[in-house]
Amino acid sequence: MSIKCLSCLRSFQNKQSHIMVIMDCVYFRRVCVYLVIRDWYLKKNIYFKRIPYETIDDYVLAIDFLEVRGFIIDGIVVDGRKGVFEALSDKYPVQMCQFHQKQIVRRYLTNKPKTEASQMFLSFFWTSGTRDTNLS
Repeated sequence: MSIKCLSCLRSFQNKQSHIMVIMDCVYFRRVCVYLVIRDWYLKKNIYFKRIPYETIDDYVLAIDFLEVRGFIIDGIVVDGRKGVFEALSDKYPVQMCQFHQKQIVRRYLTNKPKTEASQMFLSFFWTSGTRDTNLS
């Protein structure tokens, strides 16, 4: 498995650059998986690697790869995969992506709530801050 870095990494060599990491895995037909890291400041993908399946070690190795090349990581946004928080939070500020937070909450809600409180919560859920309105 080879690591591929996009051309914008070349422009950072020999410089210390601050980055805000957004990392997630992208699946293509459940047979091809890429770990992708995007810099929130630049709005560009700065790292990707084809992996056989998603593991916590892949996340840690990707961060190490960027550190060795002189990047200063200001924080990391991850998808909520169990164990990634623990693996990275001792060294960096880590938070879960808002989209993935909403997906987790959505799993526990019913589509047709019967009580008034549940109906109010569901309406609040759909109007709370993000544009994605169809997570089911």
